[in-house]
Order: sequence, then structure tokens, then C-alpha cells
Amino acid sequence: MVSWHSFFKSHAIAIKDAAQFVLNQKQESPQRFPLLDLPYDLVIEIIKKMPVHDILSLRLACSAMNDLIERHRLSLPCRSFPEVEIHPLLDSETHLVYDEEKFAKLFKNGIIAGLTFSYMDITEELLCSIKRTMERNRIYVERLGFDYCRISTSAQSFAELVQLSQAFELSIVHCVAVVDGFSSELASSYTIRQMPVPDILSLRLACSAMNDLIERHRLSLPCRSFPEVEIHPLLDSETHLVYDEEKFAKLFKNGIIAGLTFSYMDITEELLCSIKRTMERNRIYVERLGFDYCRISTSAQSFAELVQLSQAFELSIVHCVAVVDGFSSELASSYTIRQYVALELSDEIDANEILADLDCELIDGNWSIRNKRGELRTIGICENCIQIFSDDAIAVIEQNM
Repeated sequence: MVSWHSFFKSHAIAIKDAAQFVLNQKQESPQRFPLLDLPYDLVIEIIKKMPVHDILSLRLACSAMNDLIERHRLSLPCRSFPEVEIHPLLDSETHLVYDEEKFAKLFKNGIIAGLTFSYMDITEELLCSIKRTMERNRIYVERLGFDYCRISTSAQSFAELVQLSQAFELSIVHCVAVVDGFSSELASSYTIRQMPVPDILSLRLACSAMNDLIERHRLSLPCRSFPEVEIHPLLDSETHLVYDEEKFAKLFKNGIIAGLTFSYMDITEELLCSIKRTMERNRIYVERLGFDYCRISTSAQSFAELVQLSQAFELSIVHCVAVVDGFSSELASSYTIRQYVALELSDEIDANEILADLDCELIDGNWSIRNKRGELRTIGICENCIQIFSDDAIAVIEQNM
């Protein structure tokens, strides 16, 4: 019996060079490819362990090897294919007229980067054919698209295709759905509800009805993510916003804002109630909450409720003036602040008083506090102000000392 090691030693040829092996055959009757001399089960196991690009080269060795690989295609590693468009008229490298047998042969045991159906009538019969072919031949799709199609199938059957293909992105653009209630049923299906947020955003582009439907069900869909934004009484731009309850709710509904900072504002009880009401009704959360150059005329309890409701894990209060007596001590002693929030306070609020009531840890000579996520933040006091630094900031400081 020829061992695997002796095979490589005697023939001095790597599997990935199988194509070169064929090119080097100058005889009129080419010799048998050496790998085929091994026991059948061993050959299969070896091929299963090989990378996809080596298997592709191996197919070129001889017809017997090609037939062997095709017979065991479903048990071999998945192949990767670039994007392809299914079109009723075009047939080229990037376009394909759909035929069940041809589709199965081309993409058997493969992952297609993008599969788009264009200018087609998506019937129940066509959808059943696609699903059957994908299931039998282990064909998966990363991005599934439908452009300028007439969809005359049920939403349930459509969702089954998305689930079966294991697509993580769905795009339906300029399509017409024949079945009544298709859009609402598709949007409410479990498969679509579990799709990542970017895919839901792609779905909104399909048509105005789909966009309206998603907006109506926004609170039951996965949370969106937003970058930092500053609430300012005068500035209104991509990164700044003049606060308006209705506008704020519409922009950030069912979302997580990376950072929300209120600047140069009078933080009244009325404003705080409006913010809390909007956040609670619209499932708006904040990672970092900040107040810069503000006049805080609300109670510490109401302020702490906002922090808790927003689920912020970092709080920054810089150069602010608290009107209510005992605001700083009451805020510092509240459960929310003590358990969840890292503080950065201005010299208008007694920093030593705040720091005395916080649970700090002495690590490597630096006082540190843990935020809601359990991450350590180094604390320092400078000019009666608590300063909290991230790990990245500490690294930069140490490099430049």
C-alpha cells in the first residue's frame, strides 16, 4: 500500500501543482495521476481537507479526478462565486438565463457573493424551483436582490427563500407585488425581523409602501446605531441639532446614540421630562451622555432618572452651574450614578465631594472607576475637577510624558 508520505516523497509533487503536472505530461499516453493510486477512502479524505483553490487545480489533473471530485462535491468545502444576475434575456459571465439544471451545475456546493433577479416575474413555480435547487445542491447567497420584478408569490414563500439561501442582505428595488398584503406580511415575518439593521435599511428603498410599513413597525425591529450628536440652542447640522421633541423622536426612534451632548442650554424640569418621555416612548438609548456649559435647574433625582432611562454608561458634566441646593451631593449619592456612571465634573461642582462617595480602585498607582460595562476609567483631580480618561487617552499621555 502506498502511504500518503511516500506518495509525496516518491513523486515530489504537491497537490496544488496538479495543473502543472498535467502540462508536464509530454507522452502520447499520459501516466495515471499518482493520487489515484492511494486507497479510495484515503483519497476522498485528503481531498476534503484541501483548500478550495487546490481542489480546483486537482480537477485539471485528469478526467478521472474531475469525475471523482464532482461525485463528492457536496461533501467538499464550499466554493465561492462572485456576484451574478439572473436575467430573462442576457447570458454571459455575469448574467444568466435561469435554468434549474444549469444553475445547480454551476453553483453546486457554493456561496454566491450576490444573486440578483432582474426584470422577471417571480412566480410561486419559479420560487419553488430556486428553493429546491438551493436545498439539494447546498447553494447559499450572501446578498439577495430583486430589481424591476413582478412578485406574484406569497410573502411566506418569499421569506422561506431568504431563510434557505442564508442571505444576510435583502434588496427589493422598483418591484411590484401582486398579492395583497405582501409588504406587511413580509416585514412582519420572523425571517425578515431577524435580519441585521443595514438590510432593513436596504428594504426601505424598495418602495414608499415598504418604507412606511417599516416605520410603523420600527419599535419591533432591531435597534439602529447613530454617531455622536450635540443638542445646541442655535446650531442645526449633521452633527448638531436644535432640540424638538417630535424631530428628535423621528430621527433616533429605536436607536442607540454613541454620544449625546447638551451644550449652552438651560436644563429645566420641563426639558428633562420631554427628553425622558421621548426616549421611553421611542426606545432611544445613549452610550455617553454629556452636558457642557449648561445651567442645570432640575433636581438631582430627575437628572439621575434620565441617566438610568438612557442606559448611558458614561456621564460628563463640564462647566455647568447647578441651581438647586445640594444637587451635586444628591446626584453623587444616587444609586444610578454610584453604580453605572463615570463622572467628569466642572469646578462649579465640588469634585472632592463627588469622588468621596464613589467606589474607586487603586490600580498601578492610579485611582480608577468602572463604568456600566465593567471597563476601568482612570480618575484624576485637577483644579477641583474630576477628570476621567479612557485607556487610549492614558496611553497617549504616557507616550508624551
